[in-house]
Amino acid sequence: MQEYDWSNTIEKAKAYISEERISEAENCFLQAEGQCSDDPEERFALCLNLALFYEYVVEDLVKTERYKEKALKYLKVFRGYGNSEVYGHMIGLADLKRKLGKTEQAAELEKEAEELKYPNSE
Repeated sequence: MQEYDWSNTIEKAKAYISEERISEAENCFLQAEGQCSDDPEERFALCLNLALFYEYVVEDLVKTERYKEKALKYLKVFRGYGNSEVYGHMIGLADLKRKLGKTEQAAELEKEAEELKYPNSE
């Protein structure tokens, strides 16, 4: 199977955004998601791009939450950036969940993040 280079699709999506053609940009991002490899680092990067797109361009916090959760899942597998990067994403996702009124989920994520940041502390 040929590996898909989704970076070109992302560039096309960014061009659509600058032209305020948001639905075409969204289609490009979703196409890239469907054709991205299973590599956790690539999946993390793509999901992060989608989260940022939904947060700052579309302003849809529910879809932002979905892609931030996916990004965190892949980051936990990838771990290329270490615990501090995972911690930062967990705190960011917790803040978003709190904005969406999901305070219990936010508290659980914050607790998990603190345990990651300070392992073995009791």
